[in-house]
Amino acid sequence: MAIATLGGCKFYTKEDLSEYTKRRLKEEYGEEFEIKTVIDGRHTIAYPIKNPELLFETTYVISNGNGHNQYIQETVAFQYKKLIIEKFKDFQYNFHVDVDISWTELTRANPNITIGEYDKL
Repeated sequence: MAIATLGGCKFYTKEDLSEYTKRRLKEEYGEEFEIKTVIDGRHTIAYPIKNPELLFETTYVISNGNGHNQYIQETVAFQYKKLIIEKFKDFQYNFHVDVDISWTELTRANPNITIGEYDKL
């Protein structure tokens, strides 16, 4: 006796996730994004076309539409990094700057937030 079962899950490719992520980001922020890396079936590293140096992580599940991204947090972190690097530009040693910004409802809502506005939250 043989038993066969067919699952109902759809397999999504890296290209599917890339296109889905770009579409979701454009809907949320009203600007164009590119995907630098597809990490796995849900995670990517993306950047806004207007600023390819601003890399951020996204997590989207195509099958149920859930997800989030770190765009606003990295927008603020990017501003802090530039400020710190400028402040220490004459420093005699090589250094790496890493800034971690916590998530709040307000920072997700404003893609043009400045560090001054973030500091007031």
